[in-house]
Amino acid sequence: MRVLFDLNVLLDVLLNRVPHTADSTAALRLAETHAVEGYLCAAGVDTLDYLLTRGLGRKKARLHLGTIRKILRIAEVTETVIDTALALDWPDLEDAITHESARLQGIDVIVTRDIKGFSSAPLPIYTPSELIATVAVN
Repeated sequence: MRVLFDLNVLLDVLLNRVPHTADSTAALRLAETHAVEGYLCAAGVDTLDYLLTRGLGRKKARLHLGTIRKILRIAEVTETVIDTALALDWPDLEDAITHESARLQGIDVIVTRDIKGFSSAPLPIYTPSELIATVAVN
């Protein structure tokens, strides 16, 4: 299963955002152990760097980004991704870009805690705990 991890899940892990840390860490560990093929949307890399730098400092932020890159592949953002995301007319363009990047690369699922932000998504949207349960069943 190919899974795109939304930024909020990664931030739960990297910034130890309780009470979400445990489920988000377990979900990310599925990518780390190759139980799923994990992805991060290219459009989120700079945002992730910015938020980690604000919370942890530049050196730790870059260390964490390096670790994430060892675990997750990058889902591309192309002109087509941007155009189809704009056409969705979702309230949050970042969510639309994330979705279209995943969809156009044939990714199966997006994992997020922001289910509401993806309420119109054709792709399956899982919370971290739903991903864990789904992989455990399969």
